[in-house]
Amino acid sequence: MKNLNLLYPILYACAIGFVSSFFAFLYIFNTWGLVNKLTNYYGIYLAAEAFNRLDRWLTQPQSPDFLSIRHFSYGFLFVSFLFGLKKVWPFNPFHPVGYAVAGSWTMSHLWFSVFLSWLIKVFLLKFGGLKIYKTYIPFFLGLIVGEFSIGALWIFWGIISKTEVYRFFI
Repeated sequence: MKNLNLLYPILYACAIGFVSSFFAFLYIFNTWGLVNKLTNYYGIYLAAEAFNRLDRWLTQPQSPDFLSIRHFSYGFLFVSFLFGLKKVWPFNPFHPVGYAVAGSWTMSHLWFSVFLSWLIKVFLLKFGGLKIYKTYIPFFLGLIVGEFSIGALWIFWGIISKTEVYRFFI
């Protein structure tokens, strides 16, 4: 039950973020123009990728891709195996989430941060024990919240000053 303490705030933040980003995109695209002034904007490529794929599915239907389905099934079974291994052997160094995110393009940007956090965790557990590790968890959660807060402030500063500022990594 202790793990559910953050469930409702996270769901609330997701709902607020979804609605506010929807209206922010509407405002920005209607004010500045989607094609004229924002041609290099990253959000255009995100939206185009999803809608182009949907358009292709609806206008040019194809037969199922059994090779992709088979690879997905292998990945699902392997992650399930790692999850079961983690439940049986808690000190297993291979986490199922690590396998799931290792192949994403974001890991080429975030690998050092993930490695550094893992290394700090190992040192805290080895030299301080579980009690010290649990006392440092709020500090590291604060680092994550601080990073996203500063990223949001940069975005707001760019909107207010109408200048291009640091692009916060998604």
